[in-house]
Amino acid sequence: MKRRPITRTLAVTVTTVALSQPVWSAPSTFSVDPEAGNNTFNAVFDAAIGEHITAVSSAVGCTITADEGQLEGHAKCSVPLTSIKVDSDDTKTDHFQQWATNKKSDPKTCTFELDVPHGALPSPLAEKTPLSFTTEGTFTICGRKRDTSQPEKITGTIRYLPAGVYGNTKVYTNRANVGGLCRRQK
Repeated sequence: MKRRPITRTLAVTVTTVALSQPVWSAPSTFSVDPEAGNNTFNAVFDAAIGEHITAVSSAVGCTITADEGQLEGHAKCSVPLTSIKVDSDDTKTDHFQQWATNKKSDPKTCTFELDVPHGALPSPLAEKTPLSFTTEGTFTICGRKRDTSQPEKITGTIRYLPAGVYGNTKVYTNRANVGGLCRRQK
């Protein structure tokens, strides 16, 4: 019987606070604090047999380097496996950790990682206006990449909020979506 891989959709919401930096001054590095709790990871897993689960975490950590002059940058993000809860159910969460680690490593040492080596914006950011982008990134789950190591397609929006809108510092919000993530070649 032919096995059909699980299809996944990931949605990541990342809020980046830049301390007294102009809008992406060249080059600037921004960090997303995984302890802040306002950065989310949401993954929906649909299996061929009809099972549908949702995995969530609010412990997304990222480092983003951007160059305003070139309207481009790169990012690395990670989510600790033990911070991910599946369907608010301890048993499903345990099974998810077993799947992610292949029962070969300790879930406490495992992370979901995303490396976006190059991302570009089609135009400069305008205050409070979402700007769509597309890019590619490579996922690593507990140290393992997709069988072919091919990057995944990423789409999303980024928005600039000036100081005073969300606290006393400038804020960038980013919503990204990865459709059809699969560790095995399709």
